[in-house]
Amino acid sequence: MTPNRFFLHTSNQSERLTDSLLQVVSQSPTEGSSLLTQETVMILNPGVARWLQFDIAKKQGIAAGWNFPFTGKVFQNLIAGFFPNFSESGTFDEAIARWHIYGMLNSPDASSYIDFAEEYCQGSNGIRTYPLAAKLAALFDEYLIYRPDLIIDWEDNPKHHPSWLAKLWRRLIKLMYPARSGAPMHIARCWSKLKETTPSENATHDWPQSLHIFGISLLALSLIHISE
Repeated sequence: MTPNRFFLHTSNQSERLTDSLLQVVSQSPTEGSSLLTQETVMILNPGVARWLQFDIAKKQGIAAGWNFPFTGKVFQNLIAGFFPNFSESGTFDEAIARWHIYGMLNSPDASSYIDFAEEYCQGSNGIRTYPLAAKLAALFDEYLIYRPDLIIDWEDNPKHHPSWLAKLWRRLIKLMYPARSGAPMHIARCWSKLKETTPSENATHDWPQSLHIFGISLLALSLIHISE
């Protein structure tokens, strides 16, 4: 088995980063690779993926055999290697969360746990409510990765976190994970359990042989630990 290795390439020009990526791939091909093997490049957004694909095609004449997942997708795949049921019961779908939050903001009892709900949202015909719901769903998605300890503390110690944001999260997880008895096994809680235990060497890992990270200047500490 090839030992874990980490290489860092820096530049303020994206074209040079593409050159470095292609050089690494050509010099260190994926172990056991074939014509159908894909190189996995984690990127930040669809715009970066499209630009990188075009730049690779310009330099090589073709851009086939590349996979460009977002950070959250990579994180979920890593977690699923340790928790096989994660994909069915632990994923956080931001689009679904957005509509759940939208419904909660418009509910008659929203003002009981969100102070500004009645004044800001109700009566706006969704003009204010939907953008706010979208921003909150995106925020919670980031919290699961970048602030996992805070998310778990919100759930396990509700008396210590009476803020409207914590209350909204606790209501949201009941809608997002209705079949769960007990605490939901989302990314934050899975990461917490991994910190407390030694992962089994025989766990099923459907992971790429190599992972390239392109154009991302900030990585969550939890992602770094799991990648190790």
